[in-house]
Amino acid sequence: MDKEGAYSFSKAPRYQQEAVQTGALGEELALGNKLFLALYEKFGDCVFVRELARMVRPIRYIRFMEQEIEDIIANKEQSVYEKPLYKKEAKGVGITHAARGALGHWIKIKDGKIENYQIISPTTWNGSPKDSKGNFGAWERALIGLKIKDADNPMEMGHVIRSFDPCLVCTVHFIGSGKKVRLLA
Repeated sequence: MDKEGAYSFSKAPRYQQEAVQTGALGEELALGNKLFLALYEKFGDCVFVRELARMVRPIRYIRFMEQEIEDIIANKEQSVYEKPLYKKEAKGVGITHAARGALGHWIKIKDGKIENYQIISPTTWNGSPKDSKGNFGAWERALIGLKIKDADNPMEMGHVIRSFDPCLVCTVHFIGSGKKVRLLA
């Protein structure tokens, strides 16, 4: 909040010092999908190519989902819960590819309590602000040069941002007022 020149509370994660796009299109390009490499080459990073990637992505996962359902049915008598082991000191990392893209969780436990918990969600990757080197995040890059027909109703901006499938809750931040708040248990 007090960082000079800051204009966002969102983190600015980078992969190998580069701002990246995560999600369906990023996944298709990383997989070397020839259709999407050709579409990206012809049309660039645009709403059409991102939305098409989101539409065809489930096809790749149909067989996987069928197998998961078969495994659940075959093992329905097995317990689905394991009692966690509690430790006084621990560190943990969980990294996965969620529906919207790359997702990471980091936790540090000290004296039996959470000392630090960090999340970098797909929306954080895509919605990241400019970094200290002046590199724009994916959303910002996608908006550069966008033609707006009506400045009072810039719906084109909404189309671009929504094409990334954002979870805007992932970029909401709470700034304390100093007042004590009683949380309901």
